Amino acid sequence: MKANFISGIYGITPETEDTNTLLSKVELLLKEEVTLFQYRNKFSDISKKEDQARAMSDLVRSKGGIFIVNDSIELAKCSHADGVHLGCQDVDLRTAREQLSNKAFIGASCYGSIALAAEAKEKGADYVAFGSFFFSTTKPHAPKVDLSIVAEFKSLIDLPVVGIGGISVTNAKLLVEAGVDSIAVSSGLFDAGDIKNSVKIFKTYFN
Repeated sequence: MKANFISGIYGITPETEDTNTLLSKVELLLKEEVTLFQYRNKFSDISKKEDQARAMSDLVRSKGGIFIVNDSIELAKCSHADGVHLGCQDVDLRTAREQLSNKAFIGASCYGSIALAAEAKEKGADYVAFGSFFFSTTKPHAPKVDLSIVAEFKSLIDLPVVGIGGISVTNAKLLVEAGVDSIAVSSGLFDAGDIKNSVKIFKTYFN
């Protein structure tokens, strides 16, 4: 399972205090066979984060999905998450592996750097994420990354690649054609007027 767990749609939660709405949308996505999720919440207090992460972990894992926590090993532990996704400012990947387990899924944000991705691979990352490929409301000041980095990386290193940053039903096809294994989508899923239809469109790009 670990070799191919990264594929298709990777749902990234929006910043929200509304736990009930968050969980209802996650449940809808699970019904549409989206099975990979990342809990991302930069601004809530720790109590809210823990409550949301535990509830989401229970829901996703009860349906056979994979639940990843952004940034925090501690939050991943307390929510019994399947893994953690780390940026270059976060804890070292080797430390994360030591504190979690060999079974944990660990992803690394590599922005637009092949060197960072190669280092992540060497330190034991299970996948790397490149981006932002498009304008992102979540990270409006993130530098734009060229699509060519996907093929360049894959020609050098065998590791799943996630595309991130401003991904929508109108541009996701470009990333899939560029060779990403998975697309990390936040507002394109959680803020969609018709979540079910958005999932259907995203899935066509992987067929």
